[in-house]
Amino acid sequence: MKRTLLLTLTLTLTVLGACGDDKDPVPNVDCSNGVPKFADVNAFKTCIKCHASSLMTPALRMNAPSNVNFDAYAAAKTHAEQAASEVAGGDMPPKNSGLTLSTADKDALYQWAMCGTPE
Repeated sequence: MKRTLLLTLTLTLTVLGACGDDKDPVPNVDCSNGVPKFADVNAFKTCIKCHASSLMTPALRMNAPSNVNFDAYAAAKTHAEQAASEVAGGDMPPKNSGLTLSTADKDALYQWAMCGTPE
């Protein structure tokens, strides 16, 4: 009985761990030194090549979701942590897009997203 209970508990914890949050971890950031404002996050210049509200068709957006945009502060703030997570995980920009972000651009995005998203 004890062995069955232990096996059940182990399997349950394994399954629960596998079903956890799919977000990629964002690196730790220092929020004490000059957090960049929205306009100063250069990563968005790359993001808006697909994630801009002015791009109306899936083809122009390279199939980016129409509700995820980074060309205005309010929209970017809504998706800040998701963007940071996807960049940290290497999912954005997509590998086949030809778009890249420098380490400095990534770091500024992480800091902006995780330190209060200042306008």
